[in-house]
Amino acid sequence: VILGEAGMGKSRLLAHLATQAGWDIVRADEVDLIDNSTSKVWLIDALDETADTTADKALKEVLQELKKSNYPSFIISCRTSDWLHAKHASWIQAAYGKEPTVLHLQPFDDEGIQAFLPEYLNSKQIINLQSHLERFGFTHWLGNPHTLKLIAESAAHDKIPRNRSELFQYAVEQLVSEHNDLKTNNAFALKDALELAGAVCAALILTGHTAIS
Repeated sequence: VILGEAGMGKSRLLAHLATQAGWDIVRADEVDLIDNSTSKVWLIDALDETADTTADKALKEVLQELKKSNYPSFIISCRTSDWLHAKHASWIQAAYGKEPTVLHLQPFDDEGIQAFLPEYLNSKQIINLQSHLERFGFTHWLGNPHTLKLIAESAAHDKIPRNRSELFQYAVEQLVSEHNDLKTNNAFALKDALELAGAVCAALILTGHTAIS
């Protein structure tokens, strides 16, 4: 079981394993679509992102599908906050006869950050970015790979956030740009995207939830 917060790289890790080892990869909400897989290991992504259901129900459905294939080995990813270890590990133990190994993806350390940033910024831009974030006390943002990517892409266009509000705005601008590049027929206007993203954040604050899928 691979656990991590949103943006930590769970899906990318599974995709890398699929490419390197030739194993089948599937989303948890599509696991019932696998037919006669001969993969030695099943890679099951996004247990926490199944539509209209909880991680509890999703895991039960995944285990039912694994049973149909005579319980192959599997690696499954889930957001940390949605994984209830005592309950979920016991279900896997009941099916497989042993508890799963649970791995937690950790934030980038300084070495990881330094290795990541050159994909997006030159050495001068990296120095300026880190100096800026240190001055405003925002270096803790750099540990999350997806957040770091958004910050680096904004910095490449000379947009460096000075507060959470600007980080939010630049991140939405970048995500809208990526979405529109992929789906030009359903492009979002930036103003609409900002309002929708704001509504989502407001819902999280008002309901006390920590994530939305």
